[in-house]
Amino acid sequence: MRIDANDPRVNEAVRIVKEKHRPANQAELERIFEEHYHCKIFVDPNDYFCTTGHLDISEEKYQTWFILQFGEGNDKPV
Repeated sequence: MRIDANDPRVNEAVRIVKEKHRPANQAELERIFEEHYHCKIFVDPNDYFCTTGHLDISEEKYQTWFILQFGEGNDKPV
């Protein structure tokens, strides 16, 4: 499952991880996503707002967790 970084769900996930874990830099943010949430986040390291890139979730149980936590993405404002 690949989700664009512009998706509000990814922004919310990044916000929660930054708030909870307080990563010191982009590399640490990526490590936290991989170790704690079993997904990979790919964003431009110069993009402070994490709007360029995507989030990859490969394991089904973590896809389910993500959907339960943040929704299916069908609720985007038009």
